[in-house]
Amino acid sequence: MICIHKRSTDPFFNIAAEEFVVKNIDDEVFMLWENTDCLVVGKHQNTIAEINFPFVNTHHIPVLRRISGGGTVFQGSGNMNYSFVTHVRESENKVDFEKATAPLVHFLKTLGVEAKLSGKSSLTIGDKKISGNAAHLHRGTILHHGTLLFDANLDLVNESIHVVHGKYSSKAIASNRAEITNVRPFLRNDMDLTTFVNRFEAFVKQEMGIVDERTFTSDEHDRIAQLVNEKYQLWEWNYGYSPDYSYFTELKLLSEVIPLQIFITKGRIVKIESTDQSHLIEELKRHLLGLPVEKNHLESALLKNISGIHPIFANQLAL
Repeated sequence: MICIHKRSTDPFFNIAAEEFVVKNIDDEVFMLWENTDCLVVGKHQNTIAEINFPFVNTHHIPVLRRISGGGTVFQGSGNMNYSFVTHVRESENKVDFEKATAPLVHFLKTLGVEAKLSGKSSLTIGDKKISGNAAHLHRGTILHHGTLLFDANLDLVNESIHVVHGKYSSKAIASNRAEITNVRPFLRNDMDLTTFVNRFEAFVKQEMGIVDERTFTSDEHDRIAQLVNEKYQLWEWNYGYSPDYSYFTELKLLSEVIPLQIFITKGRIVKIESTDQSHLIEELKRHLLGLPVEKNHLESALLKNISGIHPIFANQLAL
């Protein structure tokens, strides 16, 4: 196993780098990194149903989809992210979160923190979650990765993933929400995140016998950047890849409320239903069917085509 140092804090690059390592590097790999604030959803999730979209949009927090399953996690200031990329044999238990998280659990114990694996893939202190983990298998190579809340802004984390329940209906995998906490208050001796990360890296290297370490080569960096441009920065991957779903909303006009059920396939509106027979429903169908569920596209269509009432619709149709 080798240690690859990620020098970037760009979430798009760092998430793309994991896929690149899994599919293109023969060595087993250990990586640690930090991201600027972002939300990362699981491969099989409905992105829009997992996030507080108005809050995320207002605060310009990027939302990305990763190649592994599992739930949505916040990555950003005060967080440490880690990856283990290993080869597995047919006879092995390929997805083994207890084994994958053991280095972190053992390291935390040396600092006086009693953490444990709870449920399928979460690490907790007591009954509060400190880490979410996920896995992805590709042709005998498996990625186990996770994020650790060390000294994060918990209000920001909670607000970013606070969603309104009952508005969405789909077969997408939903996140299991849990009360969260940071690791730092539980340390026997206080330290900052940089010190924690450096000490964890040294611990893993010693425990796993890692002696080789490097950064990405110039060619590897360029290929990861290409993957960012062709996949990870695209709306089609981060939002459009979501499983089919429907969305319920109510448009409040001057003296009436119009209920709408909007059906989305591959990120685009394919059907609009309502118990209201107003001509406005036909107008909505005429101008919105086929459009991606993306704020700028929807607002542009409404502002351009539905005169007189467009400000109301533009403000309320926020998927």
